[in-house]
Amino acid sequence: MLHNDQDKYDIIIIGAGAAGLSSAYTASAMGHKALLIEEGNMGGDCLNVGCVPSKSLLHVAGIVKSMKKGDKIGIKDIQYKVDFKEVMNHVENSVNTIAPEDSVERYEGLGVKVIKGHAEFKDSNTVSVNNQDFYAKRIVIATGGKPFIPPIEGLKDTPFMTTENFWEMRKQPKKLVILGGGVVATELGYALSILGTEVELIFPEPNYLGILDSEVAANVKEIVEDVNIKLNPEVNCSKVSYENDIFTLETNKGLFSGDALLIVAGRKPIIEGFGLEKTGVETSRFGITVNESMQTSVPNIYAVGDVAGRGQFTHIAGKQAVIATIASTIGNFLAPKMNFNITPWTMYLSPQIAFTGYSSKYIKDNNIDISWYKYDLKHFDRAIVEANTQGFVKIGINKNTGKIAQVWLISQHAGEIINEFTSAIAWNKKPAALLSIIRPYPSWSLLIQKVLGLYSKELVKPSYIKWMKRIFGYGK
Repeated sequence: MLHNDQDKYDIIIIGAGAAGLSSAYTASAMGHKALLIEEGNMGGDCLNVGCVPSKSLLHVAGIVKSMKKGDKIGIKDIQYKVDFKEVMNHVENSVNTIAPEDSVERYEGLGVKVIKGHAEFKDSNTVSVNNQDFYAKRIVIATGGKPFIPPIEGLKDTPFMTTENFWEMRKQPKKLVILGGGVVATELGYALSILGTEVELIFPEPNYLGILDSEVAANVKEIVEDVNIKLNPEVNCSKVSYENDIFTLETNKGLFSGDALLIVAGRKPIIEGFGLEKTGVETSRFGITVNESMQTSVPNIYAVGDVAGRGQFTHIAGKQAVIATIASTIGNFLAPKMNFNITPWTMYLSPQIAFTGYSSKYIKDNNIDISWYKYDLKHFDRAIVEANTQGFVKIGINKNTGKIAQVWLISQHAGEIINEFTSAIAWNKKPAALLSIIRPYPSWSLLIQKVLGLYSKELVKPSYIKWMKRIFGYGK
């Protein structure tokens, strides 16, 4: 097939969410003639219906929670009123303020051609949009994911919410039932409960947040129950009905009802509806199959973000996109590789919950022997002066290598503190590298020194102390 020069690009990126935008930015920085195609809102789920609005809402909830604690530190009789419509307008304004960073105008200013419309593969090098064909040597698929809607009788006949239309809500529910018990369900339920809505989570799993370390999960359970969220494990919903503005859910544990229903039962990758089958790209139920370079089974096609099914986080998607764009340009051998075994993340409650390191599955599969060290916030100066002593830092050290394998952190600003640990793991450094850094007192980051101090103290053996005393003549 012959192509005009104006229809030929070095790289075509399908999808302008977090992954697609990162790929487009990288392609621009590398001097590529790049085409970015998006049929929905620029910025994708993260900006419009995910990370940004949820963290804006959680920030408001955090302020309210702080006011509720005022009497414990001498601030009495605090009066406030939650104007839910104004809260949601604030959330929307947060999105709108950030939106120009992800806009068509910005990316075209960077030299990227942006077309709004539905992309359709013609073959492994050709993509059609708005009845026009475009050719590229390299194609990056960043179509993202969408909420999974469980096949429950009657559900689709009701005005339930997902994370996509939750943000359109302007009237505060009296009672919100959330079908789901994961991180997103917890964050949204947590915010609404603090703002005054009665919240119940129902989920089929026997353990709440069972993917977490058991001690961490138990603490998160305390945090959410402290704001009056009711958790209902081992609940399977068989039917949903809606009558007189009330949802009724029929389950194996009886009836649940509320004036709002939010479905947060996971996400599924968008791998259908854009002609992917014409390319020969291999897929599974998790998404498009990729290697460490984010390359698919078709050598010139790469997949990044939620559609690749390997860690559904914005920050992971961004890293994948950079790697894919570089690898598609200079080759997989020369390009950096994606380490799927290290996935830092944060749950933005108050206190925050953060994790970094190797997954528990990776540790088990590779027979890594771990020594654990835990430091409780009730002993930590900064936590005490702020009256925020709920939480701990827990670090797992590989006994064979002496390097950090896992870190769990529950504290204020945990999402910021965890990054130092991630850097040490990524750069293959031992704890001594982190201990050598001077941190301002009394910053929250001193938690790093506190927990690693427990580890380093254990390294100093009695025989070594005895030897030191003899050589240097002290301790007599």
